[in-house]
Amino acid sequence: MVVSMLASGCHFENRMKKTTILTIAALFVAFCLPVSAADKAADDFAKLKTETTETIEQFKKVDPTMKKFFEKSVGYVVFPSITKGGLGVGGAHGKGLAFESGKITGNASVSQITIGWQVGGQVLREIVSSETQGALARLKASLVAPSAKASAVAATPR
Repeated sequence: MVVSMLASGCHFENRMKKTTILTIAALFVAFCLPVSAADKAADDFAKLKTETTETIEQFKKVDPTMKKFFEKSVGYVVFPSITKGGLGVGGAHGKGLAFESGKITGNASVSQITIGWQVGGQVLREIVSSETQGALARLKASLVAPSAKASAVAATPR
């Protein structure tokens, strides 16, 4: 009888150890994975912000009149890299940042699908701007709605 009590006591201890280990693992996953995802999102944003700043500076360097362009624009969206490619069916995608009065106001992305004769690929930079409040309102409206060309741009406030 003493032997069976010891054996069941060991079994209880092993279950407690397993439960404790599983609880610690669950807590680790619950608290560390969201932090990792948040860190990745912060890193992605920092990288996009750096690329966007570099793109603006390169535009200004290549064409000095771009400085006035940015100063006069009520709002603009900068896509530091839009990648396009296709072989019969094509696509394009890029991420960027939206600005109003020179300050970042949100994220933007552009995606496009094309069908037809096409071969090749390219990477380009793009700036879409508005010089008036009305034009900015139209730009914002177009950024969240798909166009007739089967492309879509989405903007989210920051």
